[in-house]
Amino acid sequence: MIACYLYSKVQGLFRARSIL
Repeated sequence: MIACYLYSKVQGLFRARSIL
């Protein structure tokens, strides 16, 4: 579902930001 895709994208961005 689109919601799942968006959730995954948001989580990825959050993770990338955390690393930086």
